[in-house]
Amino acid sequence: MTNVKSFRVFSTLIGSERQYQTQFNNGNQVLAFDVMTGKELWKYQGASSSTSLLGGAAPAVANGAVLVGLSSGEVLSLDADSGRVLWSD
Repeated sequence: MTNVKSFRVFSTLIGSERQYQTQFNNGNQVLAFDVMTGKELWKYQGASSSTSLLGGAAPAVANGAVLVGLSSGEVLSLDADSGRVLWSD
């Protein structure tokens, strides 16, 4: 049996100029990166959860919004440019 101390669980969507990533084992974060430079553009910190997914659906992007589901049960629409919450449930 292997003792795993640290691992990353995330899903990624890469568009023409940006990469959007959800990280489930790091406090339910959604991040946006510039594809050319790798620079982080924005980060959304979701609610912590006592359970986690071992993987998850990649974010979806449409009409300037990033749609994500987090392991806390949150479903969000974030502005693709700023990371501002457009709606949540």
